[in-house]
Order: sequence, then structure tokens, then C-alpha cells
Amino acid sequence: MEKDMHSDEQIKKIYELKNIAVVGMSKNPEKAAHYVPKISCRTRIQHNTC
Repeated sequence: MEKDMHSDEQIKKIYELKNIAVVGMSKNPEKAAHYVPKISCRTRIQHNTC
């Protein structure tokens, strides 16, 4: 899994939002563009691809 420069606190604040935009997706399961949309579909985050 890729590492990013965001702190745990910053990530928690993102997940407090009702809507986020996911731009681009990947079939490669090791890329964030693959697992972020998948995880957000399983949570309360809403987007147009679910």
C-alpha cells in the first residue's frame, strides 16, 4: 500500500465529510485509485460510482 503525507488526524477529518471526490480509478489493487473508491463504497461516504 502506498504511504501518503497526511497525518491520522487529517485522514479522520476527511472521513467526517459527507461527500468526497474520487478522480480516477485503477484495476491495480496496490494503488490508492483502486482501494479508496472500494472502501468509500463500504462506508457512509457517498459518490456516484456506488
